[in-house]
Amino acid sequence: MMQMSGGDGDIEPMEQGMIRRLFNFGETTAHEVMMPLIDVAMVEQGVTCSEARKVAIEHSHARIPVYQERVDRIVGVLDTLELLGVAAELGIDLPKGRYSSLAGFLLEKAGEIPPVGSSIEYKKLKFTILRGSAQPIQEVKIS
Repeated sequence: MMQMSGGDGDIEPMEQGMIRRLFNFGETTAHEVMMPLIDVAMVEQGVTCSEARKVAIEHSHARIPVYQERVDRIVGVLDTLELLGVAAELGIDLPKGRYSSLAGFLLEKAGEIPPVGSSIEYKKLKFTILRGSAQPIQEVKIS
């Protein structure tokens, strides 16, 4: 049914993938989707802006958990784009969404995995995909 609807253009390719993953979710184990807490990029409450910037740059996530005393005690979320001043410097206000990285934002805007060399426009910015592989987007040029 999904293939028939997809062939007629009723269901977008991205939506087809979401539906397929939903049906396969029952077969997915926690091991496949979870990340050990020790592997999660996070910062301790009270860390300096300089140290937080290093973590933000190293891990390139839009948001990083903030913990207090122990990593299992999350007290907030750091907006790394705001910390790095990227949004302000570019003069834009990135919308809130279900993404946690620039790649996720671009995937949501594109509605698919954009091929290398393609561009996505948002407000007055143009994001050009420079590099990608199994992890859909790895390098972006903002102009």
